[in-house]
Amino acid sequence: MGAPECPESVFSSTSSDEVVGMIILQILGIPVMALGLYMAFFGARIKTVLIALQMFMITGLPMLLPIILGMIDDVKSFKDITPVMCTSLVASLFSATAAVKVLVISSEMTKAMFTGFTTGLLFSGLFMSLWLPHVADMGLREETLNWIILGGALFPGLLMAAIATKPAAIPIVFALSYGLLGGFLVMGVLSGWIGGGDISIYALTTGNIGACDIGGYISLGLFLLILGGGMYFTLSQKTPPGIVGIAFAGLVAFEIYLISIGPDGEAMREEERQKKQNEEDEALEEDGGHSDRKKRNSGLDPSVAASCSKSNSKSNETPIEQV
Repeated sequence: MGAPECPESVFSSTSSDEVVGMIILQILGIPVMALGLYMAFFGARIKTVLIALQMFMITGLPMLLPIILGMIDDVKSFKDITPVMCTSLVASLFSATAAVKVLVISSEMTKAMFTGFTTGLLFSGLFMSLWLPHVADMGLREETLNWIILGGALFPGLLMAAIATKPAAIPIVFALSYGLLGGFLVMGVLSGWIGGGDISIYALTTGNIGACDIGGYISLGLFLLILGGGMYFTLSQKTPPGIVGIAFAGLVAFEIYLISIGPDGEAMREEERQKKQNEEDEALEEDGGHSDRKKRNSGLDPSVAASCSKSNSKSNETPIEQV
C-alpha cells in the first residue's frame, strides 16, 4: 500500500464552476474562524457556554443524528411524519438538555473534570494510532481487542480528568481546552485553504493529523501560535477589545443566563439579598434615635415636649467661640 496523498488546497481544482462554488462554501468558514479565535483567546468569558456545547455534542448528537437522518430519508411530505418520530426527537432533545443543565449547575471542579475528559478524548485517535496496529497483529480475540480499544480511547480523557481534580491545574485545563478547540476551528478551515496537511479536529480524532508539505507546516505553526497565545491570554485574564466584545455580546449574554441558573448565580443572588438587608438595617439604625425621641416626647405635656425638642435642636448646633 502506497503512502497517502498529501492534501492539496481546496482551490486547486481546474474547473471554474467548482472553484466558484468552493469559494462560496469557504466564505461560510470565515465566521467559524472568527468564533475559533474568540474561543482560543477569550474563551473564559463564555466558559459555561462552551461546556454546555460540549455536553450537548456528546449526549445529544449521538441520539439526534440517527433520528434526523432517518427523517430526511423517510419523510417526503407532511403525511410521512409519524408520532414515533416526533416522540423520539422530543425525547432526545429533552435528555440532552437535561444533561446540559445538570452539568451547568455542577461545581467548578466537576466542570473542569468534564472539560479535561473531553479535551483528552480529542487525542484518543492520535494516541491509539501509535500502538493499535501493533496490538492488532498479536492475534488476540476480537472481544479482548475491543476492550483494549475502548480502554485506549478512554485513557487520555480519564488522565486529563484526573489532572483536573487538582485545584492548581484547573485554570490550565480550561486554557488548554479553549486553545485547542479554538485553534482547530480556525485551522480546520485555513489548512484546507493552504493545503499540504490536515490540521483539524477530525484529523486529530482519526489520527491523521499532520503536515506533508510547506503549506502544512505553515498551518501547524499557526495552530501552535493560536494555542500558545490563547493559553497566555486566558491565564493572564485578558479582556477583548471593544469591537470584539460587541461582536460576541450575544454569547456573553447567554453565558450570564447560564451562570444565573447555576450555583454561582444563586450565590450572587444571596449576596445581593444580604447587601440589601444590611442597607435596610443601617437605615433603621440611623432612624432609631429620632424615633426614640419621638416616642419619649409623645408622652409629655405639649409645652414640655416643645421645650425638649428646642433644647435638642440647640444641643446639635455648633457652639460659637466667644472672644
